[in-house]
Amino acid sequence: LTIARLDLLADPCTKDYVNVKLDPEFFIYTSNDDEYTLLYDCGSLGYTSGSVNFGGAIAFNCPIGGQDAFFVKNTEGVNLISLGCKNSINVSVLREAVKNDSVVGNVLARGFEVGWSGVNEDECDGCTKTSGRCGYNSSTSGFICLCPNHQSDAEICKQIIARSPESPHAPSMLSSISCLD
Repeated sequence: LTIARLDLLADPCTKDYVNVKLDPEFFIYTSNDDEYTLLYDCGSLGYTSGSVNFGGAIAFNCPIGGQDAFFVKNTEGVNLISLGCKNSINVSVLREAVKNDSVVGNVLARGFEVGWSGVNEDECDGCTKTSGRCGYNSSTSGFICLCPNHQSDAEICKQIIARSPESPHAPSMLSSISCLD
């Protein structure tokens, strides 16, 4: 499952410095992900427009407050104090996206991968066998089966599949994050 943060999807510049953590009872990060930090309101290093790499920190234009912004891999050991940054957000990204693209917005738009954790595999398997898709219900903090007709019950999915053998998959839905896959 590939997901991305909606608040950073269109633009990595934000005034809301919020870290998002996935519930480990339901989701696990995959080995294809890396942890990065977006640094905001940093002292000016005098770079010109575009993405510039400063020894592991990728500078990007962020017009909010007229200060520099940086994208840094958490293990890089960049001297953050020397960058003089006041705000930060931790983000997960696809390792491959960073290798192939130095434009921060593009990397964030590619999202990151998660797998299911703590979800009864029989429950999820039963859901997918009825043309449903496994999901997470943020209201109940639990598993939900998303059916092709936008209902959310595996029994309803079974009824739909019985009536329509060519049912398309239900759309993926997650609260406050966008499903990309």
